[in-house]
Amino acid sequence: MRLPRLLTAAFTAFFLTVAAHAATEIPFRYSGGMIWVKLAVAGHREPLNFLLDSGAGASVLDLGTARSLGVKLGRSENVQGVHGRAVAYRVNDFTAHVGAVSAPSSLLALDLAGVSAGLNQRIDGLLGADFFRGRIVQIDYASGRLRLLERGEVRTAGCESLPLIRRNDALCVRVAVAGNSAEWMRIDTGCSSALEWTGTAAKAKRLSGTSIAATTSSARCIFTEVQLGSTRLTAVKAGIHDRQIFPGESGLLGNGLLSKFTVTFDSTQNRLLLAK
Repeated sequence: MRLPRLLTAAFTAFFLTVAAHAATEIPFRYSGGMIWVKLAVAGHREPLNFLLDSGAGASVLDLGTARSLGVKLGRSENVQGVHGRAVAYRVNDFTAHVGAVSAPSSLLALDLAGVSAGLNQRIDGLLGADFFRGRIVQIDYASGRLRLLERGEVRTAGCESLPLIRRNDALCVRVAVAGNSAEWMRIDTGCSSALEWTGTAAKAKRLSGTSIAATTSSARCIFTEVQLGSTRLTAVKAGIHDRQIFPGESGLLGNGLLSKFTVTFDSTQNRLLLAK
C-alpha cells in the first residue's frame, strides 16, 4: 500500500527534524569537576581530549599535541593566564569536529602540561568562549550532553535569565556574594570550584589581549550566600583572592555551582539561562 504523498512528506519532515536535532547533541564526560569532550581531527584516527572552557577567551591546542600532529605554528602572542602571562602561537586552518559540529579553525597553541599535571589527566586542548559565540549552547550536567539549540528550541519557563556580556574576551554575568552588590564575574566551565571571588577589589584597566582561565584555586575559602538574579544559594564554598584574577572582573563562576543547573548560554540574545 502506497502512503499518500502528504503523509510521506510529513514522515520525511519528522525524520529530518529528529536527525537534525540529534546532530546538535554532543556527549561529554563530567569528571573531576571538568567537562571533557572528544575532538576528531581530520587525518588522525585517535580523538583528542579537550576541556570545555568558557573561561578561555580563545580555544587552545596544547603545544606538545600541536607538534605531534604536525600543525604549523604561526606568530607568537602573549596571553594572560590565571597565574601570569605566557607565550602562545597562532594556529590557523585547524580542521576538527566535536560531535558533528566544527571546532574553531583558528586557535592558540599553548603549553598545557601544568594544567594536565594538576588534573592528573592529559589535556590536548581547551574549547573556549569562541565556541559559544553566535550560538545557543546548553550544558546538561545530569545527562552529560551538550546541545546546540535553535532559537525555537529554547525554553525559558521556570528559568533564571541573567544578562550576559562580553568583558575583556570572556562571557560574564552579575553575581552577588555575601550580601554585597552584584558584580561582573566570568562564567568559567574550566574552573572546577563553585566560586573564586576577589571581593570588592578596585577595578583595573581591561585586558587588550587574550585571557585563558583554565584552572585556579585559593588557599582561603569561606562558605557564603550567592545570588544569581532572584535565585539565592546558601553555604556556597567561595575561594577568596586578594587581587583580581582578570582586570575589571570580580571572580570566576565555576562548575561547582553551575552543575546545580542545566545551563544555557544564549549569545544570540545575550543571556544566560539557569534551570534547576
